[in-house]
Amino acid sequence: MRVLIFDRYESIRQNVRLLIGSVNGVFVCGEAESEPEAISKAQRCKPDAIIMELEVPANRSAHFLSRMRELLPEIKIVVLSQYEDSAIVSEAFNSGANAYVAKTSMWNLTSVVRSLCAGPLMRREGDLELLLTESRLNIQALTSQIQLISDRIALPLARCSRDFRYLWVNEHHAKWHKRPIDRILGHRIVDVLGTHAFDRLAHHFDRVLAGNDVKYEEIVELKNIGKRRISVAYKPTLDSAKVPNGWVGLIEDITHDAST
Repeated sequence: MRVLIFDRYESIRQNVRLLIGSVNGVFVCGEAESEPEAISKAQRCKPDAIIMELEVPANRSAHFLSRMRELLPEIKIVVLSQYEDSAIVSEAFNSGANAYVAKTSMWNLTSVVRSLCAGPLMRREGDLELLLTESRLNIQALTSQIQLISDRIALPLARCSRDFRYLWVNEHHAKWHKRPIDRILGHRIVDVLGTHAFDRLAHHFDRVLAGNDVKYEEIVELKNIGKRRISVAYKPTLDSAKVPNGWVGLIEDITHDAST
């Protein structure tokens, strides 16, 4: 399946490439950072699917979705957005999207693209409605999970790749590091933590990439926030061959609980 990636930010496009690169049969045929460029590249490379950002006001993106449908009637459209408001999600589906993924839950892209790649091309209205209904249910379930983790637990949470880049972080993680999310996603861990902290924690990364659940407490000097005592739990993530391809990490800053 040939995929075109459209997003204004290089870091997001890079993150999308990392995520969908693990899906068999998927080839990124082009990238675009603007709507005119996306239209031009779609005309040239004829993608089977496009992963595209959604802008607000939504009518601008709705016009773009309609134009893309005119050019490639059978294209599968995955909307990638920083917005999780139900009205915006519904507008995207009504405008022709096949799936909707929030940028705060980008790990879900892999399963979405895998499903689109494995499933038959949607031609009938009933099939399309079934796909949209399933996508809406997935979004509702995913939003509930994000709400539980982010708002009730309120701890920094991140997913990282085997090549030591951030695939996803929640808002608490970004605020803790004092960085906007788009300056974390797709970036190297060492660039976010700093060399000193990365070197100190590297043996824990090696353990989780060996397939182990990891828990530890460390005092580290972090790039933007200084010396912190952290309590961390890592759980490996696995590819289709059950080989560790990264990890999910939950971090608690316990600096106030113990003397440094």
